[in-house]
Amino acid sequence: MSPSRHGTQALIREKIPKAVYTHCRAHCLNLTIVHSCYQPLIRNMLGTFNEVCNFLRYSPKRSKFLLAVIEKETLEASKETLLSLCRTRWVERHEAHEVFFALLPSILRALEGMSNERLFANQFGETTWNRDTHSKSKANSLLHAASNFEFIINQITTMKCLSILKPLSIKLQKRDIDVYEAYSHIRDLKGELQDIRGDIEKYCSE
Repeated sequence: MSPSRHGTQALIREKIPKAVYTHCRAHCLNLTIVHSCYQPLIRNMLGTFNEVCNFLRYSPKRSKFLLAVIEKETLEASKETLLSLCRTRWVERHEAHEVFFALLPSILRALEGMSNERLFANQFGETTWNRDTHSKSKANSLLHAASNFEFIINQITTMKCLSILKPLSIKLQKRDIDVYEAYSHIRDLKGELQDIRGDIEKYCSE
């Protein structure tokens, strides 16, 4: 889209020389979120998040075991499958974080069962994790990483921030939005974030 010689902007400016190239505002918001996630604590949390999801999603045996744990222990779960993080649209990661957080007790239980199957043989049936040394050792490593307080608090914080940012992203992508309305929405969002920072005990008491 952006190359000045052969990109879409170059083709448009051939016909309309006074046209000004600028990023889509929703894309600018996305880039801001990406920059914020370079913070080491958030980056480490996202790395663990991806590892856990990939470990459980891309093995039929592990997926089946997680599903058995969810069905037995998370009776009111509206989702039973972990979602991968969108690689480009970071605001869209909100739902993936929500699903992960809702299933976290079952995820930890499943990892615990894989790392020490004797504890859960009676509850979820016999498994053969002892023969699968890779799964057993990896599950034990991910169990400690995903049950760590630092991971959990950063995951919740990220999820809450994305829930605030997602409505703005949707509004900025509407075809009929104008510049004044866009800046108005952005100003409202900044005010909301400042209110949270100003009274953190009220917003984070739970």
